[in-house]
Amino acid sequence: MAQQLYQGIPREEIPWFPIINPDLCDNCLKCLEFCPHDVYGTEDGRIDVARPMNCLVSCNSCKNVCPKKAIFFMERSDLNMLVSMLHRSRGPMSR
Repeated sequence: MAQQLYQGIPREEIPWFPIINPDLCDNCLKCLEFCPHDVYGTEDGRIDVARPMNCLVSCNSCKNVCPKKAIFFMERSDLNMLVSMLHRSRGPMSR
């Protein structure tokens, strides 16, 4: 399997994935049903982020289907800053 890249950066170096606030989540499973990338799973009968690296970098559509607003992502501005820093640390050949 080929290594997944986002703007030339290996996917596993980019911490983009959903975070579920357990105090807000009512375990409706809408995120699990919605996500086509198999990011979510269940553990002990509760929803969890089982495969975070399956999440497409910059996609946060699942948070819009959560009726309790329990799903959070890093800010896109922070993502852009992180990717820029990773590019700079690799030099001009990484773009």
